[in-house]
Amino acid sequence: MSQRDHLFGCGCECGCDRRDFLAAMGAVTGGLMFTSLGSGDAFAAEPAAAKQNANVLGVLVGPADDGGGPCAAGLRESARKLGVSLKFEERTVTSMEEAEALAGRVQASRPDGLVIVLLKKDSQPQADLVLAAAENLRAPMVPVMLLLADPDVPADVYRRPGVYVLRSPEELADIEFGLRMIHTGKMLRQCTVLGFDNRPASETTVPFFGVRLRIVPFDRYAEEFAAVPIDDAARQLIAQFTRGAKEQRDITQQSLENAARAHLALKKILVEEQADGLSMNCLRRGFLKPCMSFSTFNSQLIPAACEMDVPALCTMLVGRWLVGRPGFMHNMAVETERNHYYASHCTCATKLHGPDESELPYLLRRFAHTNEGSCAIQVFWNEGDPTTLVRVYPGGPARMDVYAGRVAASHSMPPVGGCTTNVEIELLDREDAMMAVGHHNVLFCGDFARQFRQFAQLYRIEVMASQPPSPAPAAAAVTVEKPDVPTIRTVFFYPPSKSYADASDGWWSWPGNDFDAEGRQQEYMTELSDMGKKLGMKIVMDQHSAWTAEHVDALARQLETERPDGLLVVLFANHSRAMADRLIAAAEKLGIPVVFYIGLGVCHGPGTSFRGYRRPGIHFIMSLENMEAIEEGLQMVKEGKPLGQGPWPK
Repeated sequence: MSQRDHLFGCGCECGCDRRDFLAAMGAVTGGLMFTSLGSGDAFAAEPAAAKQNANVLGVLVGPADDGGGPCAAGLRESARKLGVSLKFEERTVTSMEEAEALAGRVQASRPDGLVIVLLKKDSQPQADLVLAAAENLRAPMVPVMLLLADPDVPADVYRRPGVYVLRSPEELADIEFGLRMIHTGKMLRQCTVLGFDNRPASETTVPFFGVRLRIVPFDRYAEEFAAVPIDDAARQLIAQFTRGAKEQRDITQQSLENAARAHLALKKILVEEQADGLSMNCLRRGFLKPCMSFSTFNSQLIPAACEMDVPALCTMLVGRWLVGRPGFMHNMAVETERNHYYASHCTCATKLHGPDESELPYLLRRFAHTNEGSCAIQVFWNEGDPTTLVRVYPGGPARMDVYAGRVAASHSMPPVGGCTTNVEIELLDREDAMMAVGHHNVLFCGDFARQFRQFAQLYRIEVMASQPPSPAPAAAAVTVEKPDVPTIRTVFFYPPSKSYADASDGWWSWPGNDFDAEGRQQEYMTELSDMGKKLGMKIVMDQHSAWTAEHVDALARQLETERPDGLLVVLFANHSRAMADRLIAAAEKLGIPVVFYIGLGVCHGPGTSFRGYRRPGIHFIMSLENMEAIEEGLQMVKEGKPLGQGPWPK
């Protein structure tokens, strides 16, 4: 494992912790976090409007002759590296009168952050008075970093929202991270982001650090797009798109030219507006979809979020300043048989470890959900890399959800479905992947869960606690008569591919336009036929898929007449989930046990949206090509075992 891997949080037993991470971040601060990106690169965008550095007030509390020692020196060095303006009070606070006077100055000046160095336990009352003055301030609040230089001072009493407490910071990294959090808050308060939408131009304030959202009419972007010539700059950008791609799938020269037009048009508007990030109402936009442009911006730490998702954009802004990594906004699903989280979308950065690091392997492919062939990107994450999953919920008060994880796989597509880039994650701090909530969560490559949670505590952002699912009620004891040859009725759910393939902008949703549902059904039917012979069961299968209410209602009537011993539902399209639910409800009403299988990448939604299938009478599976799991469910039906009883991960 490389030294870089250790520094950025590998999760191994190397002994590296957040101090090592922060030391590494400090070493690259000048080139990564707070200066412009390389303007000589066709990928690069000029920096946003210049920002003021954080103004932090430093206070020494204790004996007048102490001078602060290594704590004060470490603070000054960290502030210099980060570009933070740190000014210490000229005199050490030694009395309650001096503390009261200082508290008044703090309330009047409202610095961006306050650093209190408590030198001796005897001076704790004076430090508490100054701390209380800062804690009472709101709109904006003043975050406090409290350094306890005396080991006799209890730290636990200060571990509360609004305060970052360090007991004995022997290394600069601990101090530096506190200043980095304050600096991040200052940067967020000065951020302007663009939202491209079908609305008139306007500007509003997001209830999250006062981030300004400036609406840009979509027509302005469309006009700029149309005006971009395919000149040397565009050709250079196309060359950069293609040079690193290990493969191009169904990508035409027109696709690449339009990807270049999108990026150069958005770059022009971004510079004109001096903005820090952008989002767009981007679905069903034909060749104007900005997938490649958003991937490019994200690799430069210029947050770009799909579908006008402002909370996701705010999450990416926090990551940009706090940890220096791009975030991957995505739709989610779960892999029930491995208890994993699944993330997929079309705008993943290639430089997931930061703009100065190497690109991950990627290929270019057509956008997954329409037919015009616009260019998108599939990035392959490194198996075993640590990850952090975050979602900011702006509001009063703001909330944040944080999960730690590790990359289990980045799949080929097909067989998996979804958008273009996909990554399967083992969650490390949730025992059940179905505890995951949210839509368009943001995934960061690196072990940063503690950093995000500390940032949330410092700025009084509520960290959400996902609740485990309630256990399914126990099924009543019943005597099941086992037939000699049980009959399983099997129904595949998806609309015929032709219904979308013949449309100029057919909306495939998940699993996407590379997912051959008809071909997949034939493969499954062959395997299910063999499975039936192996299990001694009669598997009855329809050649045609179900996708309309009329068809499903006819199937429900057949269930009532035929009364099979079980129903196997195989879902191959996100569009058809409601119809599958309709037939499952009919089977439950008749007391027919159901094995419900959804292919991985076929449906998206928070884990909580799938918990409802964990109920008596249903054996629920969401997995990738997992015939073994289907066989296990059918075996339970054959043996008369109650379905939907767990055990689930706790």
